[in-house]
Amino acid sequence: TLTWWPDLDAFRPDGNVDEYEITLDGAEGGTYVVDGDATSHEFTGLSQGTDYTGTIRAVNKGDGSQEPVKSEPVEFEFQTPSDIQAPDGVQLE
Repeated sequence: TLTWWPDLDAFRPDGNVDEYEITLDGAEGGTYVVDGDATSHEFTGLSQGTDYTGTIRAVNKGDGSQEPVKSEPVEFEFQTPSDIQAPDGVQLE
């Protein structure tokens, strides 16, 4: 799970965040769009013991009459655990 703390003072002109755009690099990567009220996103289907990098940015869509305003991307990195043990009767793939 990726968790962030929005800094609305840094995102102007009006401080509204309509959505967050998250990009995750790697084989299971891609672009994820989450609601502007969110402060976390849970990635699924990631490989064990793998390093991941990505970016997150706030997006303000405005009134639709112009291009959305995007904040500067913030980079993140994490590693998934490699020692996950499945409960009895469950197989991890």
